[in-house]
Amino acid sequence: MSTVLKAAAIAIAVVVALFAALIVAVTVLVEPNDYRPYIVDAVEDATGRAFTLEGDLGLTLLPCCSVSLGEAALAAPEGFPEAGFARLESAALSVKLWPLLTRREVQIGTVTLTGLSLDLLRTADGADNWTLVAAEDTDAGTPAEETGAPIGLSVEGIVLRDGRVRYRDLGSDLDYTVADLTFESGLAMSGDRLTLSRPTLSMSVTGSDLPGRVDAEADVQTVVADLAAGSATVDRLALALVTDDARLRVGGSGSAGGDTVDLQGDFALAETALTDLLARLDPDAYRPAGPDALRRVSAQGRWSLGTSSLNVTGLIVQIDDTRVTGTAGIDDFGSLASRFDLSVDAIDLDSYLPAETAAPAAPADPAETTRLPLGELADMPLDGRLRIDALTASGITLEAVDLTLAARDGNVSTALSARGLGGSVNLEGRGRVAGDTPALAGTLTVTDIAPRTLLTALDAAVETADPDVLQRFAGRADWRLTPAAAALTDMRWQLDGTTLTGTAGVDDLDSLAARFDLTLDRLDLDAYLPPESEAAADTEESELIPVETIRELALDGRLRAGELVVSGLTLAGVDARVSARDGVLRLAPLTASLYGGAYRGSVTVDATGATPALTLDQSLSAVQIGQVLDSFFATDLVSGALTLKLAGTGTGNTVTDLLRGLAADVSVDLSDGVYRGANLTWQLERARALLRNEAAPPPPESDSTPIRALAATGRMVNGVLQTSDLTARTDALQLLGSGGINLLELALDYDLKARVIEGTPAAARLGDLAGVSIPLSLSGPLGGPKVGVDLKGLLTNTLRDTVRDRARNALLDKLGGSETQEPAAAPPADGATQADGAAPAAESEPPSAKDLLKRGLRDLLKPKPAPDGEPAPDS
Repeated sequence: MSTVLKAAAIAIAVVVALFAALIVAVTVLVEPNDYRPYIVDAVEDATGRAFTLEGDLGLTLLPCCSVSLGEAALAAPEGFPEAGFARLESAALSVKLWPLLTRREVQIGTVTLTGLSLDLLRTADGADNWTLVAAEDTDAGTPAEETGAPIGLSVEGIVLRDGRVRYRDLGSDLDYTVADLTFESGLAMSGDRLTLSRPTLSMSVTGSDLPGRVDAEADVQTVVADLAAGSATVDRLALALVTDDARLRVGGSGSAGGDTVDLQGDFALAETALTDLLARLDPDAYRPAGPDALRRVSAQGRWSLGTSSLNVTGLIVQIDDTRVTGTAGIDDFGSLASRFDLSVDAIDLDSYLPAETAAPAAPADPAETTRLPLGELADMPLDGRLRIDALTASGITLEAVDLTLAARDGNVSTALSARGLGGSVNLEGRGRVAGDTPALAGTLTVTDIAPRTLLTALDAAVETADPDVLQRFAGRADWRLTPAAAALTDMRWQLDGTTLTGTAGVDDLDSLAARFDLTLDRLDLDAYLPPESEAAADTEESELIPVETIRELALDGRLRAGELVVSGLTLAGVDARVSARDGVLRLAPLTASLYGGAYRGSVTVDATGATPALTLDQSLSAVQIGQVLDSFFATDLVSGALTLKLAGTGTGNTVTDLLRGLAADVSVDLSDGVYRGANLTWQLERARALLRNEAAPPPPESDSTPIRALAATGRMVNGVLQTSDLTARTDALQLLGSGGINLLELALDYDLKARVIEGTPAAARLGDLAGVSIPLSLSGPLGGPKVGVDLKGLLTNTLRDTVRDRARNALLDKLGGSETQEPAAAPPADGATQADGAAPAAESEPPSAKDLLKRGLRDLLKPKPAPDGEPAPDS
């Protein structure tokens, strides 16, 4: 027994000695660096790239077999702007010999890679430097021979230290760098099954579009991969992304492989100042208007990732004081079919609108067109609902806002409802957005909102002459929306007591070409205008004509009104057409019934030149002027049927300038009128009594003067209507006159000359004033001019007529005859015969020189008769 044991011990000793001798021989006789050229050639043949080994190769057999590699580098393919691709500072691994020799198991210790650096580059033409050229396989058609049982493989661990990866895309200017890359994990390999135990990863990332440096840390309990099936299972992943402004944590577990993905987990975003993060991304990007907006943002929820879907449930997002809850997800990554169901407690959108910047907006490209992206809904399946308890926008607070939107297979439907401003708004619509003519259509209903409250909330409060207007707005309309146009049809709105019906729309969003056809029953426009004041009137008159607005205006419309009150005038049957294009605004025709008569006119404003040009063509037919004056000036001084025509042109930058620069021809006719400012006949009787120092006549029963007819033509220049041919006739007087009306100062000044019409009752009372030219004056404001008798002029005219009559009679007496004597007897009347027995009359003799002289003096000094209907001219 002892011999056997001794023999066994000797054998073992011999084997150990031989093994030791082998190790010594390999260590002494084998120099690893002698194989450097072979290794370089092998790598270059396999990759098609230059490979360098700058460091030493090391081989250690005790306590186990280990190999170490010094600095090495692999170049980029030829033709790339930069030669480097991969560089390694050092690498080392160890293999246990005994399991390899006895059990055909490869047991590798820890594989350590230090200083691995990769420079990944994609050129502008799409080529990259990481695609390797495979070595030619000369034995591709020869199947590998089975050499026995498969060799088992296990790795105690993998360690990567100080790694670095840089990715650049020259076509898109993307540039990312991963630095401080560290990875550690246990590793086991059994056939095609690879298991990573407690892998950890840490790195920092910087990039051209990242908010500074992003630090990432990840650890997993276990990762099991089936290399043959291309699948993996992850258990308890924990990932953290950290920047200077935010920290995001994501956790999850699941499997992925082949055509199946099933991962789920949770996430949490710690409270962060999102504005700082956005500023790091792009200093010129979105910045909210509210100074405290997006200063406190946090989120949490659960997520699940499928093969082609992503779902978020239990979502809670806190944005400052706003809380958002609900679910959201993408059901299909291919079509981006999305859905959401979100609830918001309260939000003030004004705080989150983009802040105003001092930089001017870039001018619009004239080649670009404005289009609503309705067609994009056809390619984006969507099913969502958003509910907001309280929404504030532009100072308006809406409650119970409920929005639904569904889009699928090119069909879209939507609904919106909200309460606020004392009423409610409801909108619904649907349509097809696929194809060449996408469009949406539906109805809009408004119930009892308060326009005055709305304007106040919009910081556009208005002061109206009637404080009780703008209290109620309600109604409905059909709407239609296309990429280039929007329209409201079948409108029926109620504003206070006015009903408005018709259509309106914008036919082209580029030019904002608008159209309308509206009808209203009754509207007192004066009630909605600001209260009258001298300051407001001065401002309106000096306000510039909006030439830029007119030049950009594209409009075609018609407005009809059963009754319209404007500037105190009550118009009935109003029909107004308006068009604007290429800098010319035209209102024509304008028609209306006005106080028993009719109005017709046209107004054109041409803003194509440096100074706006105005063209007017206005007419009134048989309009009761008394009601017009009562409306404008609250006076009934003059009444009657007025017919007026005005046609002219002018230029100016303000209303005052236009009136001052207006040159127009005007004609006026008045019939069946009454002047209630004075009884002209009694005024003349009173003036006659004053001249003769007689008692004044008793006051008249009526302090008015009937105007049977009045006519005048004139020319308007510099805001003044000048007239030189005014004629008028009353029951007792015939008048001629000249003067002007100043439309800038709303005043008139006329000189009139009157003559008493013979054969009237007034002629008998005026006695010796009959036939005398009586000077009158008419002057003062348009709302209340005064009529006066020029006593001095009347006395002068009376004395002149008296002197003339006495001189004529005296000369005739000197010549032997009077004004009533005729030089020859009048011929007998037609058909008359001489009395029986009477001698025939002697034949007429030629007049003598004396007779001719008397006749000439009489004709010279006798007042000339006036044409019918006109007073005699002054002598």
